[in-house]
Amino acid sequence: MATHLPVDLQYFYEDVVYRVDKRGNVEFGIVMENDDQDMSESSSDSEESPKRKKGEIRVVWHPSGVEESVNSRK
Repeated sequence: MATHLPVDLQYFYEDVVYRVDKRGNVEFGIVMENDDQDMSESSSDSEESPKRKKGEIRVVWHPSGVEESVNSRK
């Protein structure tokens, strides 16, 4: 039996995610923020990291350490 989770519940804090870049290399990242966390609440300075829109998760990519907001549907 297949379960269908709402999109906003598919990614959790510290989940490992991946993407394939233009050259076909796999990049791994860690979810640092998701929709479970209150978007107005911030553990770091809000000036350092841009605001997330609804339906986005914040991912830090390894090994570069680049932080990026990613649409959770991708």
